[in-house]
Amino acid sequence: MNVLKKIFDCLLIMKNYLYGFFMKVKTAFYSPSKISRSFWSSRNSKNWDLSSRYPELQDAQTKALIGFFNKNFKDKKIKMLDLGCSDGSSSIFIVKDYLRYGQGLDISSEFIKTANKEAKNNNINVDFSTWDACEEELKITNSFDVVMALGLFTCITEDKVFENIINAISTQVKKGTYLLIKDTLSDTHDTQKVLKNHLYAAKYRFIDQYVKDICDKGFKKLDLKSLYRFPSEPYASYFLIFEKL
Repeated sequence: MNVLKKIFDCLLIMKNYLYGFFMKVKTAFYSPSKISRSFWSSRNSKNWDLSSRYPELQDAQTKALIGFFNKNFKDKKIKMLDLGCSDGSSSIFIVKDYLRYGQGLDISSEFIKTANKEAKNNNINVDFSTWDACEEELKITNSFDVVMALGLFTCITEDKVFENIINAISTQVKKGTYLLIKDTLSDTHDTQKVLKNHLYAAKYRFIDQYVKDICDKGFKKLDLKSLYRFPSEPYASYFLIFEKL
């Protein structure tokens, strides 16, 4: 019995060692973009929930969204596009009472399945479909009043992809369209970085350059507010409002 236990313990140690070695190889050779896409494409409503992970951030984000819509669309029904919508619970469903029509795009097929089921069960006029922001061109086929991207661009580590999406939005929406963004951004140029391990990758861009890059694509910044500051880190989650010129 003791011999079998020792063999089992040795096999377990070997398994853990090989797993750790593989993860190190994956981190070293996989690009941040590939790691990020792999992570988010495997998310679902059970293994990713913003409200349980960061309840203060979720509360602040919800208040910011409701405040914006109350101010600008109190007596109106609008069309909205939600990029990186997840299952819709932290974004488009929060403002469902303002919607005439909505569209949600996300890389995770499980998120999309959950969101479509929720929309159908509650008679919400929103269509959800999969979209890989790093691989697929963004085609906007409706005249939206608001385009929303809550947390999307932090997950896109390649600056060129980020710029292409902003440019695609700018060239396909009408004048006066609002662009709402929530992202984790760095306070200074020196502290912007790409976070990368074998499971997760993200880019925390320098806030001033971030705003400039978006404005250079034909937008005007209307508001910027901090939603949540991560303890002992030079990063914060910001809510930004732009308008298409």
